Amino acid sequence: MKTILVLTDFSERAEHAAAYAWQLAARAGAKLVFYHSFYVPHTLSADSGLYPVYYDEITQFKNESLDKLNALAANLAWQYHPVADNSRPEYECRNGMGSLDTVLPGLLQSYRPWLIVMGNKRADDHLTHLVMGSDSNEVIGNADCPVMLVPECADFHELKRIEFALAAFCPQEIKGLAFTAGIAKLFDAGIVITHVSPEANEGEDVHDFVEEMASLVRDISYENVSFNDIREDNIPRALAGHAQVAQLEMIAVVHKRYPFLRKIFHKSVTKELMKHHTVPLLVFPAKFVEEEWVYAPVF
Repeated sequence: MKTILVLTDFSERAEHAAAYAWQLAARAGAKLVFYHSFYVPHTLSADSGLYPVYYDEITQFKNESLDKLNALAANLAWQYHPVADNSRPEYECRNGMGSLDTVLPGLLQSYRPWLIVMGNKRADDHLTHLVMGSDSNEVIGNADCPVMLVPECADFHELKRIEFALAAFCPQEIKGLAFTAGIAKLFDAGIVITHVSPEANEGEDVHDFVEEMASLVRDISYENVSFNDIREDNIPRALAGHAQVAQLEMIAVVHKRYPFLRKIFHKSVTKELMKHHTVPLLVFPAKFVEEEWVYAPVF
C-alpha cells in the first residue's frame, strides 16, 4: 500500500494541507502517516540540571503533540467520510523531538513514503518563510520521494489539468513525468508538458524538444498529454500566472542540484516558484530522480 507522509506544525496552512492529503489518499488508496516534530524550550534544557523536570516536560510535550495529531486525524475522518466512490484511508499518528532535517532520514527509512505532503507559506508571509520556508527547503533537499507543497488557497477537487514544467530535458525527467502520469490517471486528468525559457531565447526551435518529449510520453503509456511553450525571463511568476490563466490544478517540477561553484550563478526556479504558486506544487527532489550534478537550467 502507498504511504503519504503528512508533515504538520498544526498551523492553519498545515491543517489545510492535511485535508488535501486526506482526500488524495482516499482517491489513491493510500495510507496516511501524520507526523509532528516538536521542540522543548531552551529554558527546559538538561543543562539546567533539572533532569526530572526536563524529562517530565518532554513527556508532556510529546503527549500534547500526539493528542493534537489524533484530533486532527479524527476531525478529517469526520469531515470527509464517507467520500463518494472512495473508502476511508487508513492512518496513524507519530511524533518526535527535533528538527525536520534530523528526523526526516529516519521517517524515510521507516515508512518509505510514496509522497510527502506539507503546507506552504503565502508569498507575502515573511515570518512564516523563516519557519515553513526553511522546512520546505530542508525536506526537498533531503527527501528521496516526491514532495507536494499545498498553499492555503488551494482546495482539493477533481484534477483536470496538471502542468509538468521543464527548461531542458534530462533523462531523469522521465521518472518525474511517470509519477505525474500516475497522479493524472487517478482523475483522468490531462498533462500539459510546458517548455520554459528566457525571452532571450525567443528564436529557439522547440520542435526537437516536442519530438523528444512525445517519444517519452509513449514510454509512460499515457495519452492525455499536450505541449506548451513559455518564453519569459521571470520563469516562476510566468508558470504561476499560466496555471491561473489556463486553469491548471497542479504544477510539477524536477528539482535539480548544482555543484557548489555553480550555485552562485543560478537561482533555483523551484524555490522561487514556492513563493508564487496558488495551486499544489509537486516537486521531484534530486534524490528521487537519482540524477548526477547537472549544468543545465535548474528547477
